[in-house]
Amino acid sequence: MKTTHTFPSKSNPNGKPHTVTIDGPVVTCSCRGFKSYKHCWHVDTVLAGQPTAPPPPPSPRLEPMLASALPDGRSLEDYASAAYVMEEKVDGHRIILEKPLGTTYAAWSRGLKPRTLPPHIVAALQYLPAGTYDGELVVPGGISTDVTRDDRASSLQYIIFDILRVDGQDCMRVPGDERRRLLELACSKLPDNAPVKLITRTRVDATLLAAIWARGGEGVIVKHAAARYTPGARSTDWVKFKRNGAAHVTITGFEAGKLGPHSKVVARDADGVEVTVKTLNDEWRAMFERHAATFIGRTLVISYQQKTRDGRYRHPMADHIL
Repeated sequence: MKTTHTFPSKSNPNGKPHTVTIDGPVVTCSCRGFKSYKHCWHVDTVLAGQPTAPPPPPSPRLEPMLASALPDGRSLEDYASAAYVMEEKVDGHRIILEKPLGTTYAAWSRGLKPRTLPPHIVAALQYLPAGTYDGELVVPGGISTDVTRDDRASSLQYIIFDILRVDGQDCMRVPGDERRRLLELACSKLPDNAPVKLITRTRVDATLLAAIWARGGEGVIVKHAAARYTPGARSTDWVKFKRNGAAHVTITGFEAGKLGPHSKVVARDADGVEVTVKTLNDEWRAMFERHAATFIGRTLVISYQQKTRDGRYRHPMADHIL
């Protein structure tokens, strides 16, 4: 016998509800989480015979604290003291996770966008105390675009690097080294093979950073050991060290933007990959305005953080013209 169960959307209460359909041994759900992971809270609720009202949303939802770029004139050696610690900057999707009881949870990314975690990560939440955690959803050895690939879903891990609340207590005004102690205690019961893991923290060390870059890692975040957690702020208490690549591309044209008809430069590399970067400054925009045609075919040097698997440039920026 075919039966259906409906659940109102948590992100849009006035929108189309999610529908669980049971047709003999086949169980499906219309929500995005089920389509991505073949598993979701709605199906779990129906199969467990629980009431179909959704769990209350986390309150309040918080934006993550962000790291600042390295200030001009500073280097890693300037942070090599007992006042700072270093963590690898893993390349995935930033996720704040609220875990009230058991395996019930709410998760959201930047912009407070609700997220659904895969079932193997949800199962591991039983080892964590009730709390709010800040971390990164990653594919080990992969890059951020791998997180949404269906064929990598079973490999996903949640790497925790901060704790905002635990057992009903707000931790955000607690100094960073004390929050780390609370986080280590919260993660102490996680099995070694669990897909939820605590980020490794070390002293600030240029040799360790070089080793991360040598194996293709993105870089590190250096944190003041006593820093408080400020939701939504880009703080100089956290500083990111990333190695940018450089590429030579050929200018093919320009695009209009908020700053005028030559706000963006369009270019192509030797492999035919097209890239669009913002014009460097007002001087460049004025120069292109007067002599745009003379720059077609010129070589533009760009910096970028990484390349995607299909050769596109991540976070490209104009550097100079040859």
